[in-house]
Amino acid sequence: MGIVLVIFISLIMVSSIAGFLIVNQPSDISRFKGSKFVRQQNTWVATVNGNRIFFDYQPQAIASLNASKEFLPLIRGKVEIDTTSDINDSYSSDIALAQYNLGVNLNALGVFVRQGLTANNTYQLPVITCEDATPLTPVIYFRKGEDYSQIIEDGCLTISLRSRDEVHAIKDMILLGVLGLLE
Repeated sequence: MGIVLVIFISLIMVSSIAGFLIVNQPSDISRFKGSKFVRQQNTWVATVNGNRIFFDYQPQAIASLNASKEFLPLIRGKVEIDTTSDINDSYSSDIALAQYNLGVNLNALGVFVRQGLTANNTYQLPVITCEDATPLTPVIYFRKGEDYSQIIEDGCLTISLRSRDEVHAIKDMILLGVLGLLE
């Protein structure tokens, strides 16, 4: 009787461990241009050079946004990228979150992201405008617009956004571009 009880308890323990491992396996895996993206709760995660990079959208959805031809060379291989927006933009909270998340992810890849606003402000953020763009440090200017557009002029990428969701999609597009996963 004692041996049966030991075998029964062992079977329960082994099956519970197996169940735990099966339940905690990622349910969604996506491959994009040779990189593996794993769905974890509300984000997609790719591991690049040992760093976990977080995306809000599946990479295939972002690739359909059609980055302009000048956009990718503007951001690839840079040590610093400056981002800015208008302080009273109606998407300001989403833009600030996207700027922050862009900084966290790109800092892990060795790219410094400086977040600013286009005018003096009480947040102690630097004033960054398109006039501050240089060949070494591009400026990405997020703003609400009637239509989605990307305009590049003198090292400044002005992105007009139609919705709050688009802000985060563009952040993911920038990440994919820096990683070399967009063409």
